[in-house]
Amino acid sequence: MTDKRALTWGEILDALAKVIAEDPEAGVQPVIFDFAWLPPSGQFYCDRGDYARRAIEVGNGDSPEMSGKKFAQLLHDEIGTVREAWKGGDYTCHKHTEVVVASRFGQPSDTRIVGVRRRYYGTLLETKYEED
Repeated sequence: MTDKRALTWGEILDALAKVIAEDPEAGVQPVIFDFAWLPPSGQFYCDRGDYARRAIEVGNGDSPEMSGKKFAQLLHDEIGTVREAWKGGDYTCHKHTEVVVASRFGQPSDTRIVGVRRRYYGTLLETKYEED
């Protein structure tokens, strides 16, 4: 278990950019979560538990690999994007937006991204369970 704190949207993007800058190979290799070795799906939602947070959806076993550069671009493009919450209201993603990891179809969780680490096989999104 880690005592690292949850990263914001901008901190995840900055950490990923740093990993790619330090090792350009990370830009073409896959990004995966540290549980079940699954990639992000590329889908983002307002978190059902707190609409102001963004949820990053986990892909499934059939999901295509998500390269470091592609994921960084998707994270970058989401900044400033307004999404409608499940029960109404519009919420804008900012660099300081809190992030949760969502199961497929945007189901909320208390799993947070706490680190972005380069591994020989790709880039690892380190997570931890963190109840509100």
